[in-house]
Amino acid sequence: MRHTIAHEIIHALGRDHPDPYLFPESVMVIPGHENSGFILSQLARDALFAVYARLDPGERASDIHLALGHWEDTSDVLFGQLEIPGGTATFGAAHRNGLTQSWANGPMPHEWLGESAQTSGSARWLGRLLGFTPQAESVAGAAAMVVQLNTLTGDLDFTDMERWETGAAAGLIGTGTRWGDGDLHYPIEVSGNSFWRTWESGDDGTVWGSFIGIAHEGMAGTLKRDDLDAAFGASRQLAESDDGPEFAGLQ
Repeated sequence: MRHTIAHEIIHALGRDHPDPYLFPESVMVIPGHENSGFILSQLARDALFAVYARLDPGERASDIHLALGHWEDTSDVLFGQLEIPGGTATFGAAHRNGLTQSWANGPMPHEWLGESAQTSGSARWLGRLLGFTPQAESVAGAAAMVVQLNTLTGDLDFTDMERWETGAAAGLIGTGTRWGDGDLHYPIEVSGNSFWRTWESGDDGTVWGSFIGIAHEGMAGTLKRDDLDAAFGASRQLAESDDGPEFAGLQ
């Protein structure tokens, strides 16, 4: 279904079917298929970004290489990984040619959060946020979410947020320069195994996420703002004294 929606949206933007032998991984080839976890191939993402963000209307085909200017074929990547029951969760962000793309994915739970055995009290997840500013500065911070299980509402907080110079990898908390005022706070609402920020209060930004792991042992999602595009992942804590997850990789 997602491939069909993406296919038709690109048609609405005026794009036709490419040669399937030259572009076999394109979502515009029928039938489309998953490509490394993304609906759009890297080439398709680059092409759409160039056409709708970098090129002016009416640009001559013969002048495209001049209009695009310097075009990178490698990305700066921040990557987080969580080992949880049911598989591996990954989240992160990649920045290339002025565009940041954040992602988060992991194994699906066996039931919705509201149908789990514990339906009272609260549940807490602790983890990490990773992303980039529009200037390609790395940003990282702590992520914490608490959900009240009887109402399926809660709070998502990003704290100790720091930035590093363009081209530098994000380091441990305390090794960077404070980003903004150092924290962001969002009220959230849960439906099924998804959650998103509500708009009665909180900082600017759009938040979407999902619970992951057989019994909701993890959560992951994305945060998008004008000054930050990031992803986050966290593991469920069994006691107030837990310090949060250890990540298999941050690079």
